[in-house]
Amino acid sequence: MGTRGRSGRRFAWILLFPALGIPEVICAADLGFSEALDALHRRNETLLAAAMEERQYEAELAAARGLFLPRIEMTSTYTRMEEPIKVDMEDIRQDLLNLKLFGLIPILPPGALPSLDLMLQDDEFVVALLSATWPIFTGGRILAANQAARARLEEARQSTRFTECTLTSELARRYFGLCLALQVRDVRRQVLQAMNEHFFQARRLQEEGIIALAERLHADVARAQADWELKNAERDVKIVQAALTNLLALDEPVTPTSPLFLVRVDEPLSEFVRLAADRNPGLKQLAAKQDQAHQAYKAEVGRWFPELFFFGTQQVYEHHLSDLAPGWIAGVGARLTLFEGGSRWHKMQAAKSLEERVSYLRQKAGRDVETLVEKRYNELMKALEQFEALDASLALAEENLRVRRRGFEEGLATSLDVVDAQLTLSGVHVERLVAAFDFVVALAELLEASGQSDKFEEYRSRAHLEIRS
Repeated sequence: MGTRGRSGRRFAWILLFPALGIPEVICAADLGFSEALDALHRRNETLLAAAMEERQYEAELAAARGLFLPRIEMTSTYTRMEEPIKVDMEDIRQDLLNLKLFGLIPILPPGALPSLDLMLQDDEFVVALLSATWPIFTGGRILAANQAARARLEEARQSTRFTECTLTSELARRYFGLCLALQVRDVRRQVLQAMNEHFFQARRLQEEGIIALAERLHADVARAQADWELKNAERDVKIVQAALTNLLALDEPVTPTSPLFLVRVDEPLSEFVRLAADRNPGLKQLAAKQDQAHQAYKAEVGRWFPELFFFGTQQVYEHHLSDLAPGWIAGVGARLTLFEGGSRWHKMQAAKSLEERVSYLRQKAGRDVETLVEKRYNELMKALEQFEALDASLALAEENLRVRRRGFEEGLATSLDVVDAQLTLSGVHVERLVAAFDFVVALAELLEASGQSDKFEEYRSRAHLEIRS
């Protein structure tokens, strides 16, 4: 009875899946693991969203490259002034008339000196200008902006890889969890069948006077318990099936065709640790974040340098604009901020602190990943050892059941002995399946931690043992 309790607790992880709508009748489609993996990449919204984020940062990098190029703008304005701009030359006219009066200039005919009022600009005018500015030195800020955009894109790519690795492990957990649930259901069905046979045998032996009524009642209770456990197993199948269908974003439930498996993992722990340091997407994300922080620091340093730029303006249209206005202008400009309340210094220090903070987080994450790889490697080995030990116990449990049944038929064993032997055998079967499932999940998580989730299918194809019952 103890074995049954342990197997029930080990299998209880299935109930941790979120509550999902479970149909009463399930018509499932067959699906191999490679097909499920393909469906995950094509249909899972989390992965599709990650791809869109990557595309977003690709566009932002292209936008950052545009900072190296000139900025060209078209400006059109309509202007109305309080009054026209003109030069009043009446004083000069009066001076000339005075000179004439004193005979200092030749006699001019009347009206030869009209009122001198020179119009420079009407009070209303329209002008359209084409202007351009082209930065030629910004203290490295444009280069830093491009490097930061490139680092953000790299972070997005590693985020996509991280999502792929996480979802591959989750797919392995749900897909092979469904394999486990289906096979546990088969074990429970076999137990119920055996308990039914045992009940009918006990009733016959009681009628023949070979065993007491209590023995037959015990067989009846065992049969009811087996029926309850089968119903629970069937419900578990529906729960895990719904969870897998949700992960793959499919319209109908699926039935896995790829079985649980064992594969020889020849690589030592040190190799997985080395690969994790080089390939773990979480660590690469932090490296990209540190690069972004460094570029932010460089950009803040660049604010202490002058900005040099070319500029130019071309007049493309005018209406009532003064003829004195130039048609075009061009030149070189410089801009240097001399004082802004100390914000440049503090922003530079903040950027430096951010860079150092990310550096510390990266170092800590490196140790955490190494510990995680070691933990998952040991879990993998533990699951393998557990399976091998249970595999050896299976033959003993089968022989024990055969002996108990023969003894019961001869009146040398009780119904309790037979039931315990049957439950022990079913418990070994379930524990063996759970150990195989633990191995598969540990393998997926080990590959995830070491940045090799894309090799899970390769490991599965090299399986030396497939567990179908």
